[in-house]
Amino acid sequence: MGATLALLLVAANFTARVVDQDTGELRFLLRHDEEVVDGRLHVRETYRYPTLAAAQADGMSDLVANTEEAFLQGGELLLYTIEQRQRDQHGVIEIDGGTVYYTWISGPERKQKQAKLTDRLAVPSSAAGMLAELWSQLIAGKTATAHLAVVSELDDFGFELKREDADKPGETRVRVKPTNPVIALFAPRLFLRFASRDGKVVSYHGPLNLAKRDGKGWRTLFADVFVE
Repeated sequence: MGATLALLLVAANFTARVVDQDTGELRFLLRHDEEVVDGRLHVRETYRYPTLAAAQADGMSDLVANTEEAFLQGGELLLYTIEQRQRDQHGVIEIDGGTVYYTWISGPERKQKQAKLTDRLAVPSSAAGMLAELWSQLIAGKTATAHLAVVSELDDFGFELKREDADKPGETRVRVKPTNPVIALFAPRLFLRFASRDGKVVSYHGPLNLAKRDGKGWRTLFADVFVE
């Protein structure tokens, strides 16, 4: 569905490498920064091409491919914005008075929607505090759930997180899939790897809010994201 769960549960500042699953090529560098501004947590994620030549090969004039920002207070999402420069797409999610306001702009097309807030929402860059709440369930083998707001779809979706057998010592692998059984049938496989010792995310594997060239157009990038 185009929305990324990349590093959904990571806290604090970090960098990561974004590797194309198809080719093994380093496609982007991710920087995740957090700061407290006027009592609110400000989260910013920036995806950059590793070189100007790589950006220009995609028809881009600078290194930045995608930026996402979120503002939270008391762990609750207040505002989220995304600028997807590759595809000229922009989105905003604002929560006010129990109502969720979605705006999505793709080229000349503009879509908007209002919905009642029924669950605590996360966006790819915002859910830094969620790991502390979910990790004890996951490490105990229990199933945890989260709701991800997807601005391009003007909606939110439930996801189920469940521990799987890890194929690497010292790591815990968590499968992430939609709770809606119909969506789950067609959804791509995605999972995260955690350090079993402290619950920190080691890597994410699945689709991102990034694209790769497909002829004259674009297609969603499926990547392996490794935290450094």
